[in-house]
Amino acid sequence: MTVAPALAAGCTAVLKPSELASVTCLELADICKEVGLPSGVLNIVTGLSPDAGAPLSAHPDVDKVAFTGSFETSKKIMASAAPMVKPVTLELGGKSPIVVFDDVDIDKENLTDENAKCLNPSKPFIGFWDFHRNTQLSLIRLLQ
Repeated sequence: MTVAPALAAGCTAVLKPSELASVTCLELADICKEVGLPSGVLNIVTGLSPDAGAPLSAHPDVDKVAFTGSFETSKKIMASAAPMVKPVTLELGGKSPIVVFDDVDIDKENLTDENAKCLNPSKPFIGFWDFHRNTQLSLIRLLQ
């Protein structure tokens, strides 16, 4: 989550999660409160992106925007931040492949996105899996 470095640096932050992840971010706010993060340091704004996200990225009191999501939304965020020459960091994920070679022991390995993310935490979005053709039948049998 891109808000962690800002908090570690002593900055306040406003987190506007996806409408599909609001509960998780609200839980994060509760945890931060439990561990003693002062009120107002981490702020959560929920709502639909056009109603909540667009005004947030254009707000003059917001000094930097970090966004994870789609290419289309990123263009809107950059356009709203441009008049103030506000720094924008974009993570447009989804292009991080997992390649499985033919020498893998499929019965032994735990081939999941979550394990791949643990092994390579800088790539939280797994775009696709690419299996060597010799491993595909073994994997299909394992999954049945």
